[in-house]
Amino acid sequence: MTCVKSAVFLFIIFLLTMTVSCYSLDAEKVKAEKEPLNNKGFAVVELFTSEGCSSCPPADQLVGKLLSENRPNVYILSYHVDYWDRLGWKDNFSDAAFSARQKQYARYLYF
Repeated sequence: MTCVKSAVFLFIIFLLTMTVSCYSLDAEKVKAEKEPLNNKGFAVVELFTSEGCSSCPPADQLVGKLLSENRPNVYILSYHVDYWDRLGWKDNFSDAAFSARQKQYARYLYF
């Protein structure tokens, strides 16, 4: 009978411990949810552009807008592709590796 009482006592202690643990985890979750969103996460924006591209200025303006909003959790990367260079306007910042990166995204996202 003593073993049964000990087992029941240990089981009750276990349940109480689990209940307190779950409550403290929920309290931490609620506290984290109340914190301002600007302290959580970040975003990386990758822009593929070219000085020789006639449709790139709107994208460049969007990046400028993101920068002007001064968002500390947004990181902007600008890659100048080289496939527009064949049209006669050589982009001095272009690189074939940037074009390859954009093609990798296209294959992954659309095919």
